[in-house]
Amino acid sequence: MRYEEALSGVRELCVEHLGEHIGAQLAALARPGFELKPADEDAAVTGLCRWGGPALLEPGTQWPVYAGVPLSVYTVLDVGALGPWLGDQVPATGSALLNFFFLDPRTGSEEVPKDAGGFSYEDPWVCRVVPADPRRAVEVPAPDPAPRFDRVPLHAHPVVTLPSASSYDCDPVLGTLDYGDAIEESSLYQVDPAWLVVDRFGETAWPQYCVDEQGLEWGGMRNQAFGWPPIHSYGVGLLEDLSQDEPYAHLLTLGATDMWEWGDGGIVRFVAPAKALREGDLNQARANPDAW
Repeated sequence: MRYEEALSGVRELCVEHLGEHIGAQLAALARPGFELKPADEDAAVTGLCRWGGPALLEPGTQWPVYAGVPLSVYTVLDVGALGPWLGDQVPATGSALLNFFFLDPRTGSEEVPKDAGGFSYEDPWVCRVVPADPRRAVEVPAPDPAPRFDRVPLHAHPVVTLPSASSYDCDPVLGTLDYGDAIEESSLYQVDPAWLVVDRFGETAWPQYCVDEQGLEWGGMRNQAFGWPPIHSYGVGLLEDLSQDEPYAHLLTLGATDMWEWGDGGIVRFVAPAKALREGDLNQARANPDAW
């Protein structure tokens, strides 16, 4: 199915539950995204997409470090294999592979310098997104003492995504909609208009649509590339900071799954200023842990 066809069904749903004025605005925010899951006989691997394993780097690329500690490679996204569904979210890097690195908290050996022991997730250097040309990239294993993860080939399932609107998990972009007189219906809506979208759409209508029409599990995606990410009420401040000129760009969300065991139901997002992504400046990408 083409993205435009899938988007048409989402728009109808938005208007049905929120009315033409608000529903059309919400539908206009839709972005294409991809559910990432281990490839199997029913879901073929998408290009070189994978969790764990060695990084895919061009010769001479330095391994990213934080305070002398090598970061762990979490995921490699093969952007070129995601196809036209990705649309204009393609980073302007001139490369089709994106390596996602993070300072894994389990790097707790005696080899870790003391000045790295009290790192803050707010420090931009605890993560890196490193592009590579697939024609030149070679496998590079993580140096010690960075934790390594078994390679898991990934399948990328295309879906339509909307800003998170479930309970307190509201994406700050929902506050930018024009709600008109509808917010007068509730004092809660007057305090936070986004709650109107939560009540009428986010708690049941959208999750059920994702199950019935997009093949997702109730509760949404745990591992996702691009699109609008899930939000569990934490880390919203960073998303607001990155959205001073236009809404932030989302690159990758990872949650505790069969691929790895870390955190207690939390996730980590890789996000960036939208302008930086368009210009190919991945050095401004930030890690945005949520409920860890």
